[in-house]
Amino acid sequence: MIFAFIVFKDVLPTSKKHFDTLSFVISGIAYAGITLGIGNIGTYKLVSLPVLCPLILGILGMFIFAKRQFKRPEPFLDLHVLQNKVFVISLIGSMLLYLVMMGSSIILPLFIQTIKGFSATTSGLVTLPGSLAMTILSPFSGKIYDRFGMRRLFIAGALVLLISNVGMIFITLKTSLILIAALNVLRSLALVTWGMSGIDVHMTAHGTALLTSLRTIAGAVGSAIFVSIMSTVAKNSAATLGAQAPMHGVNMTFLFMSLVSVILMLVAIFAKTKKRAAE
Repeated sequence: MIFAFIVFKDVLPTSKKHFDTLSFVISGIAYAGITLGIGNIGTYKLVSLPVLCPLILGILGMFIFAKRQFKRPEPFLDLHVLQNKVFVISLIGSMLLYLVMMGSSIILPLFIQTIKGFSATTSGLVTLPGSLAMTILSPFSGKIYDRFGMRRLFIAGALVLLISNVGMIFITLKTSLILIAALNVLRSLALVTWGMSGIDVHMTAHGTALLTSLRTIAGAVGSAIFVSIMSTVAKNSAATLGAQAPMHGVNMTFLFMSLVSVILMLVAIFAKTKKRAAE
């Protein structure tokens, strides 16, 4: 942080603005309610107080928050950014990507530790190459973007994510940890989006805030949904598959992730980038 203060400079013009405390509180209630409500689906029934109460409160809070922003001359979060169709498409793509990525980041350690019976250290070592791959690729992402354009990168990322998830559908208890680590590397390399595509400079802060918030919620939703799918499938197939039921749950979970990856690829293929929108 100290190094950042010394080295980094403002890349956008700054100005003093009033901090809307009430909007901040409402947004916190909205995001927390939705995240908690969906997160509880994996533990409680869909029609239950722990699920419906926070979920309804969160949705109501988000509606009040949005209505307040459109009425204020200086909004806490300028939702007019959603009038940009290019940004909206890229926002949807980013949310789908995080939905799958965060879901798999929960499922994979559960599989390695709970089903295969390895230690948390081994689980960490299996996922480590994926993190290293992202670390190595990140400094070059700007140059890759300049050369190929974000649309091609997004399509390639969606394709790699799909290949990785399809590969995980067919893993078994005997599958090598090296192969699982390799598939996870592919999944990690897919973490490329054009989330801020098409945004005017003066809307960058609002676009960034909205993108970060919604994809974080999408990641939490993905974690809850996919863990719930894994548990439900394993429970329902226990009578017929016996000891293989948990493994079947993992495979079916990655099948659902593959379906989401297909949707993400369609978004990448048919979405308009800034260049295409201008044309």
